[in-house]
Amino acid sequence: MCNWFNTAGANLAVYFTNKLHEGLSPYYDQTRKQMKRFDMLPPIRGYPAIAYSDKPGPVPSFCQVAVGVADTADFVVGVHVGDKSTADACPVATQIARQVLGNLKQKAGN
Repeated sequence: MCNWFNTAGANLAVYFTNKLHEGLSPYYDQTRKQMKRFDMLPPIRGYPAIAYSDKPGPVPSFCQVAVGVADTADFVVGVHVGDKSTADACPVATQIARQVLGNLKQKAGN
């Protein structure tokens, strides 16, 4: 897991989920029921992705984006834009997920 925090209260986490080996399936089966927001996103760099948040309202200050990189693997980007921000954290998390995928592909030589 990689974490970043700033003094304004914003934070970012990126982590690979490696215990279940089920890709995005658990998010559709379990996480969806528990979230206030659950969006199926257009593919990010060709990979399926979802955004979800347990915060109420159309513009959550916290959002997570899960990206399925294989049938048995995914990674998650979690973003909190800060309590005083009016920004929607989901597009921010989506953009960071896009950058993570770009870095992974570059390091893999693709």
